[in-house]
Amino acid sequence: MELDSSPLEEQASKWRRALNRRLAMAEDINRKGFNTALKVILGMALVIIGVISIVIFWPSVVEIIKACLGFVLLLAGAIMLAIAKD
Repeated sequence: MELDSSPLEEQASKWRRALNRRLAMAEDINRKGFNTALKVILGMALVIIGVISIVIFWPSVVEIIKACLGFVLLLAGAIMLAIAKD
């Protein structure tokens, strides 16, 4: 007398597939968390480096702002004339 093991095998196969799906989801969550943490750390580092660079090169930053002021005023005037034309 042989026992039919196919229902047991089917159930085991379903459980294995469910477990594999859950493990894959857990890996995705861990990978997403790591990627987010890495982006936050790199972003903070770049912000700090940017602030330090602005502080160190402050006289040059002021010169750049002064040099761009004329172009900004020219562009603002052109936009105002375009708005007034309508």
